[in-house]
Amino acid sequence: MEDKQGYPSDLADKVLVRMPEGMRDKLKAAAKDNSRTMNAEIVDRLERSLERDRYASEAAARDLAPAPAYAIKIAQLENRLDMADDRLYDFQLRERFARGELDLLKSLTDSKEAAVRLVHQEKLVNELVEAVSKQTSFIAALEQELEQAKASRGPEQFWINPAFVDENGELTTPRRKP
Repeated sequence: MEDKQGYPSDLADKVLVRMPEGMRDKLKAAAKDNSRTMNAEIVDRLERSLERDRYASEAAARDLAPAPAYAIKIAQLENRLDMADDRLYDFQLRERFARGELDLLKSLTDSKEAAVRLVHQEKLVNELVEAVSKQTSFIAALEQELEQAKASRGPEQFWINPAFVDENGELTTPRRKP
C-alpha cells in the first residue's frame, strides 16, 4: 500500500473544544471581520493570550516599579472600554435577531397569539434599540475620558501590560497556577 502525503494541516495537532453557547457565533463573526478562517481566528487569539501571559511573567520577574497614577487610570479606562465594546456588540446582535423575529411575526398577524407575541416583540426591539443607544453614549463618554487621561499624562511615557489589570480595572501581579 502506498504512503500518501496529506496536507500539512492534516499532520497538525487537533483539539476538540467545548464552548459556551454563542461563543462559536462570535468567533465566526470575528473571523469574518478579520478575513480569516475560524481556525486562524482561534489560533491567533490563543497566541495573543499566551504572549500576554509571557510578558506578564517577564515583567513580574523584573519586579517593575509601581505605575504612575495616570498610567493606571489609562489602563483602567482601556479595560472598561473593551468590556463596553463587547457589551455593545452583544446588544447589537440581540437587536438584529429580535428585529428578524419581529418581521416574521408581522407576517403571521392573522392569529390572536401572533398579535400578542408581536406586541411583546416590538417592546423587546424598542428596549434593545434603547440599550444600544445608551451603550453607544457610554462608550463615547469613556473614549472622551480616555483621551483626556492620555492628554494629561506626565512627560514620561509608561505602558502597562493589560495582563496586569484585572476585570475591576485594578492593577494585579500575575500568579502562576500551582
